[in-house]
Amino acid sequence: MKKLQITLLLLTFPYILLSQTGTLQGTVTDAETKDDIIGASVFLLGTTIGASTDIYGTYKISNIPPGEYEVQYSFVSFEKQVKKITIEAGKTTEVNIKMSPSATLLEGVTIVEERVTNTEAALTMEIKQAKQIASGISKQQIEQSQDQNAADVMRRIPGVTVIENRFVMIRGVNSRYNSVMINNVIAPSTEVNMRTFSFDLISGGALDRMMVYKTGAAHNPGDFAGGVIKLYTNNSVQENFTTVTVDAGFRENTTFETQFFSEGSSTDFLGFDRSFRPLPSGFPSREELQDMSPISTERRDAARSLPNNFNPLPQTALPDYGVSLALGRKYKLKNNKQLSQVTNISYSQSHLSYDRDFNRYIDRNDYDGSDVLLKRFDFNDRHFEKSNAVNIMSNWSLTLNPSNKITFSNIFNQKGTNESILRNGTDFIQRPDDELQNYLLGYRQKTIYMGQLEGDHYKGKNDKHHLNWVAGGSYLAEDEPDLRRFRTFNRLTDPEEGFQMILPPSSNLFETGRYYGSLTDYSVNGGINYTVKMSKRNKNRELSFGAYSDYRSRTFDSRYFSYLYPGFFDPEVGERIKRESLDQIFRDENIRTQDGLILAEGTRPIDAYTAGNLLNAAYAGISYPIGRYQIDAGIRAEHNIQTMESQDDFQVMTVRNPVLSILPFLNLGYNLTERTILRAAYSRTVNRPEFRELAP
Repeated sequence: MKKLQITLLLLTFPYILLSQTGTLQGTVTDAETKDDIIGASVFLLGTTIGASTDIYGTYKISNIPPGEYEVQYSFVSFEKQVKKITIEAGKTTEVNIKMSPSATLLEGVTIVEERVTNTEAALTMEIKQAKQIASGISKQQIEQSQDQNAADVMRRIPGVTVIENRFVMIRGVNSRYNSVMINNVIAPSTEVNMRTFSFDLISGGALDRMMVYKTGAAHNPGDFAGGVIKLYTNNSVQENFTTVTVDAGFRENTTFETQFFSEGSSTDFLGFDRSFRPLPSGFPSREELQDMSPISTERRDAARSLPNNFNPLPQTALPDYGVSLALGRKYKLKNNKQLSQVTNISYSQSHLSYDRDFNRYIDRNDYDGSDVLLKRFDFNDRHFEKSNAVNIMSNWSLTLNPSNKITFSNIFNQKGTNESILRNGTDFIQRPDDELQNYLLGYRQKTIYMGQLEGDHYKGKNDKHHLNWVAGGSYLAEDEPDLRRFRTFNRLTDPEEGFQMILPPSSNLFETGRYYGSLTDYSVNGGINYTVKMSKRNKNRELSFGAYSDYRSRTFDSRYFSYLYPGFFDPEVGERIKRESLDQIFRDENIRTQDGLILAEGTRPIDAYTAGNLLNAAYAGISYPIGRYQIDAGIRAEHNIQTMESQDDFQVMTVRNPVLSILPFLNLGYNLTERTILRAAYSRTVNRPEFRELAP
């Protein structure tokens, strides 16, 4: 019995002690702005007991012995406060404090410090203070995840879906309907055939934070339906650092497996090819080649100048890997000025393999009135990719004084992707008696540069006036040199005959086709934003005005050829040639002026275009909190002029679309509790066609 009593005493002793102590909790806020103060110190004088406020400005100290205490509340640049409290056993004492800014003037001392924006607490506060429905991710969270690029980072944001490992859908809305901004300027579309941004071009180590706004606001672009995505790159340095990071990855069903690629250049590992795949210098122009006789030596020599690389060769996929170097430096200048720079250089290589079944059906109702589906074709695609990328980010920040700061941001990316698709299957309509093996062998290289010069200037008591300006530009080049597509077949009735090439009667993109495409896109832009606080008591009441201009220019050009065997040549020679192996069929000996393959150009004037876009926008907005309500309203006017010029076989085709869009916005917030905000929003937005959607 004594042992049982001792045991019960030991089990209940902690709870007895706990019931003999009390708890102190509450919130610490700014008396003027009503904002929560994060990291304020709460300390019981004469003891070692204390705590700090969290990201909501709240604190809680448990297990305080009963008695009377003096509690000190302190935070940098705020007046200290001391409160007398009484702690009772088993009870919670709540003390809420409103702190006022310190009035102490320090002669001859200027403190210059960067505002921290890349921590989880700072991001939470930014989302809380945002007027729109927003979500995001901070650099602190990115570093914990070890994500290699911005596309990987985006997967962690609620409401966001990443497609093809690079494009982003917001709330199920296609990536074509998003607007992307990098360091407060609109980013260019990175794709040839659709409007979207490829997030895998931005290194994860270069990011300070990412924000996704799912509703509109007057100061954000009005051209979206899914959301506005803002990427901010690193530009602040708390202390000097040098970091080297090496990472490696194993991809299931890819790493150490066999992949197939055609021959490449010696510079593929750097993400570009300048000599092997592109058309040779001095290659005939479209008009020259089309005017040549099919049996001319000039046409033969032009064809022989192209590399014979139609045979995909096996390679073993090595593990993915990446290497990055990050540097951060702070420099103290004269008159308390400060210069800081953050540079991130990274290199990566990755492999990807997957199989895809590709089927299509036709409803037989179109033929005999029945409801039976007829299989059109049945293919299996083996898809292989190998990518090499070089990323450089270099940001410089000059802090003139606590009220004036200028930032120069730069991003450069070079990426090359080697791609192969090997297709096997049957076309039940066109070639039901043949087994097909089709090939796509290609290489895409992208060069992108984005740069911005931005300034922030504050004036007046409590930074009443805030002026922000930004000027920037971007350059984008995408080349697809020597995309090869061709088809082979083997007769099911005589499989021992082996596969033979399908030689087309005229030039096209799918049979013995070689395609060369190039795109150049550049933009210049600038904006100015001005905010003034309307009330001394409530700093969140403010008016904002601004303007933004963006000019883009794009040039797209392409050519394509096919190898033909003319009908007036010896048919027996043609039959022999098309049965040769992939590494032999297009060799120089088979390209002749008589009884051999000839190169025919199929390019038409419609296969090129030039385009431009001029956007001028202005906005006005008001932010007005009343009690628990937050009202944010504004209007934005965007005047946009799109131009495009191309031509078909008969005439020049010109587009000029001037459109004025008036876009109102309203965001409402209601603070249900200190930690819960209910938001509602109305916005009117516009979606403009991308250049490729206008081009014929």
